[in-house]
Amino acid sequence: MNTQQNSEPTPHRRQRDYCLGTADEYLHGEIGAFEAAARVRDCGLIGKLFAGEVLLDAAAHHAVDDIESAIRESHHILKPLGKIAYDACHVTDLDSVIGAAYRHAQMPLLDAVILERHPPATKVVEESYHKLVNLGRQVIGPGQHLATENTHAAGELIGRTSEIAVLLLGLRFALRKAGPSDWLPLQSFFSEDHGGSSLEFTGKDAWDLNVYVPQDGVPEPEYRLQVKSSRSIWSKARQIFGLPTVHVSDDLSLPERGRVISANIIEECAQELVYPYETPEITRRLDRRTERLLDILEAYKKPESHVVTA
Repeated sequence: MNTQQNSEPTPHRRQRDYCLGTADEYLHGEIGAFEAAARVRDCGLIGKLFAGEVLLDAAAHHAVDDIESAIRESHHILKPLGKIAYDACHVTDLDSVIGAAYRHAQMPLLDAVILERHPPATKVVEESYHKLVNLGRQVIGPGQHLATENTHAAGELIGRTSEIAVLLLGLRFALRKAGPSDWLPLQSFFSEDHGGSSLEFTGKDAWDLNVYVPQDGVPEPEYRLQVKSSRSIWSKARQIFGLPTVHVSDDLSLPERGRVISANIIEECAQELVYPYETPEITRRLDRRTERLLDILEAYKKPESHVVTA
């Protein structure tokens, strides 16, 4: 009897499965973004995240007639979700809250890229960078605590921390070297991150970050990047498909004080912001990590892609 009870899906699992099923219908073109969002937005915190992400995805890919309404509704859903206190939600909902805050910190940049069709102002990029640094520091605590537990929630948070760390390196490079009008990394959209299906492996690439470069003055995605916390058989399989993949704990590691490389990167970005003239060693470390990241992108560049160097 106990075995049967333990095998029953939890409420969170049932919500997740329902959201994944609805999202899959959207990804296969069976329902529209607004219908998908309406179905899942009241299905727990994970449903709200799915709703906001699906609407944003549809706006980014011009899959809705009213792009501005889709983005505005996505804002409306994700902003309050990302402000929920971590200790006020169940551990299984942490990634939904953090995921909403992660996306919402980039919203001003997405408004420029999707709605205005031009690169965001440098000041706007700086503000998003600061928000993401602060978010990363907030995530480190729960992420490191859960890292000792062999749970799905722990894996989600470790993966999310890795994505934040790599995006910070990319945005820092854009601000300090390349210029955000010429080279702008952003989180990928829902359909891109799921490889065409939220329920099964399709054989299609799925990636975590896009890097936008100008094409006739309009930002267009030029690079794709998958982010993994460490090397695995699955990430090696992804590379077979030709997708550039950064394994944070392997590819971006330097002599480290702690064992979680993504947490170290976030802390270094934070220290550099607070003490910009007193942390030359930290700046050098971040520059070295960035060079390694760019080398990975360079190795997979398109024949006519824009080459950047640190």
